[in-house]
Amino acid sequence: MQPFLEHAAGRGDEHLTRKLVEAGAEIGTAVHAAVRGGHCEIMEFLLESGASASASDEEGLTPLHVAAQADQGEIARLLLLRGVDQDSLSYEGRTPLNCAACLGHAGVAEVLLSTGADINRRFGDREISALDIGAGEGHVDFIRTLIEHGADVDATNYGGVAALHHATANNKVEAMDVLLRAGADPRSMSGSGHTVLHMAAITRTRTEAATLAVLLKHGADVNAQTVRGTSVLEYVATRAGRQGMVEVVDLLLRWGADEAHVAGNGMRAADVIGMKVAEEDRIPEEIEAVRKLLANAPADRAWRRRRSLVLCRAQPDRVQLSSDGMARLEARVLGLVEEGIFRTIVRFI
Repeated sequence: MQPFLEHAAGRGDEHLTRKLVEAGAEIGTAVHAAVRGGHCEIMEFLLESGASASASDEEGLTPLHVAAQADQGEIARLLLLRGVDQDSLSYEGRTPLNCAACLGHAGVAEVLLSTGADINRRFGDREISALDIGAGEGHVDFIRTLIEHGADVDATNYGGVAALHHATANNKVEAMDVLLRAGADPRSMSGSGHTVLHMAAITRTRTEAATLAVLLKHGADVNAQTVRGTSVLEYVATRAGRQGMVEVVDLLLRWGADEAHVAGNGMRAADVIGMKVAEEDRIPEEIEAVRKLLANAPADRAWRRRRSLVLCRAQPDRVQLSSDGMARLEARVLGLVEEGIFRTIVRFI
């Protein structure tokens, strides 16, 4: 009768549930089914009938784990009032908070954290925390909830990987922005010797310009190098030929990436164009566009500097609002010189 009881509890049939229990049906994991379906009254009845609030299913999940998975905040609160362990572990080592993280259930997380759940508990071979999971999945509200409860945004696992790395690797730009605004270090380096910006250049999915842009806007070093002396631009250049890489290269150059930098292997960005892309996967037009961007970089950089000088004088208010620190500096300097000197500069450029 146990399967029938689980089915009845899961679909919210309180009458049939009571009849089956009274007939001697083994409760087993019927509590889990009731929790998953959000049926508080049935859960309470089963617990009052002798079921354990801490019983584990075949995966080692307790009813509290299930409540976290199913976003059942009120049921989670009732279970906690019965004294269940808020940090109980499944067979994989997951806590209820870890389960809530996978689906971004901020409401359940609030309940768990308010009753003392361990916000920093890690699990698995990769030592992943709830913040890491939420960041990697891009669950912004969940991330904010953890931060409000004091989560360390720069906490890392044994490999030096923090939540920002997880968000970056999955192109979760909004999650990255939330972490960065909360103080995450945009220049942090993992144990493998890669900065977050390098990780953005070699994401498991498609490299997105927006992912690199949010890091740069928050202070990432565009010319940061790995322990082997490889720059972000060189990493990106090796992947030229894929859709969207022209935009990424252009972004890096506009932020001041040094196309002339020589990596530890003695090669520049222009020397490694498309090296990590199989011949049959290369888009010829993308390869050529990247090649031109790198070749024209010195001239483009000089023009941008000259243009900023003119802008400093013509539209000082606009320059003052710019995120470019150099532009602000030039505006201040030119504000001190005589009109005649500026005219001479403009005629020269």
